[in-house]
Amino acid sequence: MPGYAFPARDVRTDLLRDAGEPPGVRYGLAVGDAIVRDAVWRCPELPDHMAFAWFRHPEVVLDHWCEEEEETFVHPRDPYERVDPIPSSRHVVVEIGWQVVADTRHAVLLFETGLPTRDHIPPDDVRFDLLEPTETHTRCPYEGVASHWAFAPCGSPMRRES
Repeated sequence: MPGYAFPARDVRTDLLRDAGEPPGVRYGLAVGDAIVRDAVWRCPELPDHMAFAWFRHPEVVLDHWCEEEEETFVHPRDPYERVDPIPSSRHVVVEIGWQVVADTRHAVLLFETGLPTRDHIPPDDVRFDLLEPTETHTRCPYEGVASHWAFAPCGSPMRRES
């Protein structure tokens, strides 16, 4: 099963309790007054990274596991074969020539195997007064039909090349 590992510097080590055998490799996780045994470990394949047990563990370790704002169930998605649209609250700003064309905290990030992550921005967060439609439309079995737009600074008409 796939899993997640995080840089140790990003982990709240104040909540970890060394399991001792071998030292500094496996940890219990302090949850209130209880300690969940073997909930965290250092990854030998990824030095300076730590992984968390959150599926197939005899005890409940984490209440929820989220990727961006979407809860992930059962186990992590396969990172080698994926087409996952994940809602995000990241601040995404698109600028062209010092003009803000889009500004949102409601993007949907598209994670697709072998491609860079793409930000899909809601139409309400796009300045269409700075864009003009083109004749280009593309189709995708996952994303549907996309209409393409061209930047038209200050509302000036775009030059079209033949």
